[in-house]
Amino acid sequence: MPQFATNRMLRGLVILAGAALAQGAHGGGVLFVDDDGPPNGDGLEWATAYRFLQDALADAAGSGGMINEIRVAQGTYLPDRDELNPDGTGVRAATFELINGVALGGGFAGLGAPDPDARDIELFATVLSGDLLGNDGPNFENNQENSFLVVTGSEIDQTTTIEGFTLTGGTFGDQNPGAGMFLSSGSPTVTRCTFSGNTGAGMFNDFFSSPHIADCTFSGNIGPGMFNCLFSNPLVANCSFRENTASSGGGMANRQASPTVTGCTFDRNHADVQGGGMFNLLSSPMLANCSFTGNSAFGGAGISNFADSDPNIADCTFTANNATQGGAICNSGSSPMLTDCAFEGNTALLGGAMANTGGNATLTNCTFDGNDATVDRDTGFGGLGGGFFDLAGSLALINCMFTGNSAGKDGGGMYAFSSTLTVTECIFVENSAIDSGGGMYNFGTNS
Repeated sequence: MPQFATNRMLRGLVILAGAALAQGAHGGGVLFVDDDGPPNGDGLEWATAYRFLQDALADAAGSGGMINEIRVAQGTYLPDRDELNPDGTGVRAATFELINGVALGGGFAGLGAPDPDARDIELFATVLSGDLLGNDGPNFENNQENSFLVVTGSEIDQTTTIEGFTLTGGTFGDQNPGAGMFLSSGSPTVTRCTFSGNTGAGMFNDFFSSPHIADCTFSGNIGPGMFNCLFSNPLVANCSFRENTASSGGGMANRQASPTVTGCTFDRNHADVQGGGMFNLLSSPMLANCSFTGNSAFGGAGISNFADSDPNIADCTFTANNATQGGAICNSGSSPMLTDCAFEGNTALLGGAMANTGGNATLTNCTFDGNDATVDRDTGFGGLGGGFFDLAGSLALINCMFTGNSAGKDGGGMYAFSSTLTVTECIFVENSAIDSGGGMYNFGTNS
């Protein structure tokens, strides 16, 4: 997709979210929610606001389209509570369900403020929590009773918006995936939300769900910050993925899904197996103007492309990522295309910046600077391909530069074994290797 087209989509996404909230403000059809509201409120104004979000959602769902906005004041709201059950039911399946065409907005000052409609999502934090007993501790302690899915949505489109909330405490169990938000065939517009402290995933997009997501933060989840699967292709813009941990895909996991990701940061995410920042399985996302910094994994600390995953990656930076194989990117049986990307200070045993196994990678106008293929002190394994490691793959390098990369054994700039290698107008300068091939080491390679 051309960059100008992507930018146009992003501008439209932000305008759409703002317009949806503004429509409710000017066209009536607004409900108000404040956890300090009076008992048995009717939600028609702040003075008589609903105390519980579930009552407002039920009212909007039964309004026949007359309600198009719900404003929620600062506070914490639990999905198992309403006016009939003010102390909660303890039912873990309880969830806040989004309603098609309704704008759900948090961050309002609410009752007691000089201007109850004053809005600041940081100052007036509005939390949707799955912690039904209010007893969650650090490191996800005491979450056995938490709700599975804090917010859900199905068969909804981009006219459904949610903005200005923190979604936390979704916890897997009983064959339920667990998530701050779970969508099935749902594609709402999600802006300025934080997904944090969930066990399972911050956001789970399933079965043809393609939400528009902008200016959101995914942090501290045990499970992918975002999980996209089964033909879910969200548009993700200007989001932050940091300090999430999963078996594969700490920041984002894509399985048979191909999102468009622009202007996003992936920082200090971890995967036990593949893809600290992002894991792709049978997926071909488009990435532009993203950064991957300080991520870690066994394979592909920044991105792992596995089994026919062919992402298009442009204008991205990969810095100080660390893995066993492919410090920044690991490709296995995949054919990514990278343009105008920069790799600096990444480390791994095989392929300090990138490792390619049996794939067909094409790199154009990319730079590899100061990456290192280290040697495991205990086993002596590794030390191959400071900038790039290729095994039995087909690799095309066009106008790329390798400077100051190092290897503990062979191939400071590049190590290629039984590969098909095409190098066009590339520069190898001041790369080093302890054994051989400071610039490039080829064995059994066609070039």
